Amino acid sequence: MSESTESLTEKSPPAAESAADWTGALAPELKTLAAHKGWRGPEDALRSYAHLERAFGADKVALPGKDAKPEDWDALYARLGRPAAPEQYDLADVARPEGMPWNAEGERAMLREMHAAGLSNRQARHLLSKYAEMQGGAWSAAASQGTRRVEEARSALRRDWGAAYDAKSDLANRAFRLAFGDGLDEARQLRLADGSFLGDHPSLVRAFARLGESLAEHPMAGAKGGAHLSATPEEARAEIARMHGEPATMRALTDRAHPEYAGLVAKRDRLYRLAYPE
Repeated sequence: MSESTESLTEKSPPAAESAADWTGALAPELKTLAAHKGWRGPEDALRSYAHLERAFGADKVALPGKDAKPEDWDALYARLGRPAAPEQYDLADVARPEGMPWNAEGERAMLREMHAAGLSNRQARHLLSKYAEMQGGAWSAAASQGTRRVEEARSALRRDWGAAYDAKSDLANRAFRLAFGDGLDEARQLRLADGSFLGDHPSLVRAFARLGESLAEHPMAGAKGGAHLSATPEEARAEIARMHGEPATMRALTDRAHPEYAGLVAKRDRLYRLAYPE
């Protein structure tokens, strides 16, 4: 080997040393990273970054930090599916409870809060659907309870009023219509705490029946002495006792020739049917 050849051989750096030269201009921490990763050159580093980007995907978003501004969160919510405004939620096919009055303004207020909380369209649909389902269940339960209470109330009134039930119910309905006028339909839909409707509550039905009787007995109503036609058994028995306690009435009832005989007998018969329906 010639002297010149030996000189060139001695000056050539080792292969490993040449491979590390590409990190010479890097900061110390990047040199450490390159050594730790085993990157032999810029191509290895770029290839590793490409693999990393594919793993994360181009559609990945980072969470705003603790010092993030509202607009940073708005950008994130938009990426996650929140519409630009509350009224832009697509909820047209979310089923509302059938037969139950739905609070549209309440729904709009709920959507405003959902939007402020960053909910996506999918999340808003889910929550509204579940809310409607729960409200519908509660409404159905209340309606069933109300129906049961109405039937119980009607049974109690039939027992109390006996044969006068239909007449007294008619008086109550007339007084109810007179009291509420144009607001009758709305009043009938008012549900009380026990599940019954306003017009079906037994205490109110009794009260309106008494009011109806008072109106029927008033001279302006055109009824003359017809209140006994809607008497309860107790009221009918009291009226019979009153008739039997009046000497003039008893004389008329025992004298077929008396001009009031036929009318008093018919009245007493009606009272007996009311007093003893069985």
